Amino acid sequence: MVKSQKVARRFRFSAEKLATLPIPADKPAIYYDSDVKGLCYRIQPSGSSVFFVLKKLAGKTYRKTLGNGDLKLPAARECALELLAKVAKWLAGDRQDLCPMLRPLDDSKLTFQQAFEMYLKSPRKRVTNRERAEERSRELFDRYLVDIGAKPVDEITTTTVSSLHERLTKKFGPIAANRAHEVLRATFNHLIAKGLWTTTNPSRGATRNPKKEAMRILEPDELKPFFDALDADSNRTAARYFALLFAIGPRKRNLYAAKWNEFSLSRKIWTIPAEKSKSGKEMVLPLKREAIVILREMEQKRKDNCPWLFPSKTSASKHIEDFSRQFTRILKRAAIKNFTFHSLRRSFIAYNLMSGAPMPVVSEAAGHRNLDSMKPYARFAKGAVARALEMGEQEIQTRMAEAEAEKKEQAQLTA
Repeated sequence: MVKSQKVARRFRFSAEKLATLPIPADKPAIYYDSDVKGLCYRIQPSGSSVFFVLKKLAGKTYRKTLGNGDLKLPAARECALELLAKVAKWLAGDRQDLCPMLRPLDDSKLTFQQAFEMYLKSPRKRVTNRERAEERSRELFDRYLVDIGAKPVDEITTTTVSSLHERLTKKFGPIAANRAHEVLRATFNHLIAKGLWTTTNPSRGATRNPKKEAMRILEPDELKPFFDALDADSNRTAARYFALLFAIGPRKRNLYAAKWNEFSLSRKIWTIPAEKSKSGKEMVLPLKREAIVILREMEQKRKDNCPWLFPSKTSASKHIEDFSRQFTRILKRAAIKNFTFHSLRRSFIAYNLMSGAPMPVVSEAAGHRNLDSMKPYARFAKGAVARALEMGEQEIQTRMAEAEAEKKEQAQLTA
């Protein structure tokens, strides 16, 4: 190939002709074979080249790369003709399986894991922290969906999804099963959006667990048993972690990954960087006296100027990533049931509202993006509202009494 001369974009391919095609200066150049309709040849500005098949189906254009750039013209023609024959057969059939343009050339089928990887790399709307969203999706796949990763997507039916959801519900609980279902549904929706799936999303007909409003908090009679259990626990690091969750109300992953340089104990604030926050924006959380006391204790025990609040010698992240076992032990000792990590965050919000703190203030302290997140907590503010109304009534009675006393005094003066 040379960097000169202009040639027609459509001609009968020959090895000699392809060898003399010019290398494009700034963008790929594509040529079309007049002998085998659909066979194309692309040359990159770097000089690399590859054969591919171009086919328009149902208003959408599909490209299928042939080989890795080392395919010779005769083999490329043979491969293109074979692929186009499969497409024609697919078009003449019921089209229930994947189009050959979307399947590997060796006729192996697209697996769910491959489809998931495609979804993971796709741009997603309304995602402010893409890195965290990808990490969360990966966690859900690895924990709940890895068993069907090797399964071809055209073998995944509504029955398959329903059976999987039922198994996950029994093993991990209704919430976990629903979250796995969401990832599976999103993966197939991506295939549909890209024209890689032409039938109904198999997750659509699968029954999901009903969503219950989970507003479990530490009840007043559970507070002392919980903190007594923390005081008695031998793992002081874990105990401090749970105490900080209740005192500050952060999301558990933010506290796991917290660094000392994010805290200003003198200013009584914790600044969570944008890349760590759910909203994708920097969050500044106030620190109550209880939190300051715990952090001071931890600071005294800090070793070798370690950057992490909760360091780990075994995890890849260098910080502790899971206190689930220790949390279960604490709850068992305190005889508290149906309680989760996030329930501590809810408890922080609820008790601040019950204390009379305004909802916008509590929302800001919890690091919410907007007040909509506070709607489920409105019932906890009712006690504060009732107290405020009672104080208002007392104020009315006081003012009335003062006014009556003033009238009597005026009457006596004018008598």
